[in-house]
Amino acid sequence: MGQEPPDPRVPALLAALLAAPAAPAAASACDKRPAHEGGLEAAGDAVRDLVRNDGPLGPVRSQGRTGLCFAYAASDLYETWLKRRGVLDGDERLSPLAMGLDYHEATLRRLSDLGYYRSFADGGLASEPFLPQGGWLGIVLPRTSRTCLESEVTSQGDRLPGLHSRMQRDFDGFPARPRDLAGLLKHLATFRHFGREDAFPATWEAARTVFKGAPFADTDGFRGFVESLEDDEDILTALLDASCQKRAWPKPRTRTVRRGPWLATTVVNPPFWSADALFRLIDRTLAEGNITAVDFKWRILERDGPPLLDIENHAATVVGSLSLCGEPHYIIRNSWGAKICGRMRRGSHAPWFCDKGGNFVISKEALAKGLTEVTIIED
Repeated sequence: MGQEPPDPRVPALLAALLAAPAAPAAASACDKRPAHEGGLEAAGDAVRDLVRNDGPLGPVRSQGRTGLCFAYAASDLYETWLKRRGVLDGDERLSPLAMGLDYHEATLRRLSDLGYYRSFADGGLASEPFLPQGGWLGIVLPRTSRTCLESEVTSQGDRLPGLHSRMQRDFDGFPARPRDLAGLLKHLATFRHFGREDAFPATWEAARTVFKGAPFADTDGFRGFVESLEDDEDILTALLDASCQKRAWPKPRTRTVRRGPWLATTVVNPPFWSADALFRLIDRTLAEGNITAVDFKWRILERDGPPLLDIENHAATVVGSLSLCGEPHYIIRNSWGAKICGRMRRGSHAPWFCDKGGNFVISKEALAKGLTEVTIIED
């Protein structure tokens, strides 16, 4: 049946509106969560293969309170490069803990300096005045001299809480206890100053859970190792030397670019780029089948984003991109472990999602609010 003609007394515009077909119901808001939690389906096979737990990058690792995010990001960047060149087997992993310690030893010379470790209680590896304020990702690979495998110096301190609970009386009286990686490093750096012979068995147990490649097989071997050190010799440097094989692996040529004038006082001064230029570099690198390392203000992961003068940066790797609800997103591998995602998202409306493996998916719009630096391997 045709429509009833409009009353001629009705204004023409209203008549046209009455005659127009009904507007469709408003589309429901696109839900990004199922698209991501379904297993990164939109990211493509190559990215899914890269980030799965048994993939080339392995499970997401946790830096704990060590403050070594830059070493975890640089380690993943270097590791994927070595594997693409056939230097490193697919199931072998580099040790970011060893890389971070080696970098700081090369930069600061004495790892065991008590002043150097005074901020451990606050979660940092070193006190802020000792650390360069930028450029970590661009200089960590050229400055490190040791390349250690995870099987030699593990970056997973998951056994330390249980060991500390079992042997906590042996650590009584020490200002630093090996409850986690940060506590173990500080304990090893300081325990010799207390002259406690009874602490050797417990300290050896803690040390061998991380420095797996070290040659001492029992408490006596560890005591002999420690007593052989000169008074001013650094024990963490000695443990790295004892644990890691010497390797003549090639070093990559890295390129670091920074956004705008942020953090202009730095050890290195890479060129300043716009945010759009940084994203174009990321996109091109990903399209070539490589990953990138990024430095960003970690508070972009909070609902309201970082405050204007926020200087708390975090380093991670960008391993892929995908489109969710028509918006570009990036897959970020943090060094906070797989379980952090649920705790951070609980009760929040953060602009990101996480899969069960601990891979973050964040919108380009949100990442742009805090992206400060990009590092790639050029060759």
